Amino acid sequence: LLAPALELVGEILVETGAAMAAIEPLERALALWQPATGEPRQTTSIQLNLAAALWESGRDRGRARALAEQARDGSRALGDVGATDLARAEEWLARHAAKRR
Repeated sequence: LLAPALELVGEILVETGAAMAAIEPLERALALWQPATGEPRQTTSIQLNLAAALWESGRDRGRARALAEQARDGSRALGDVGATDLARAEEWLARHAAKRR
């Protein structure tokens, strides 16, 4: 289960101000997780963390928004199970709506 470990590393890096360094482990986590399990709850979490890394690093804000939107939609489809990530995604999108570039 490498993907959850990579996500945790990426999340910690984002939270400690190292967003650029977080991108690689989060990209790997997303690539490993989606084909391996297809577990949507974990996928939405990785998407949100990768969105934060991309946005904070200034690397690809368009993709960051797209990932957050995918996480929002995926979380919504999960119903109660996805409620926490749905709230995170909606808050992230609202916070970054005015800062498109």
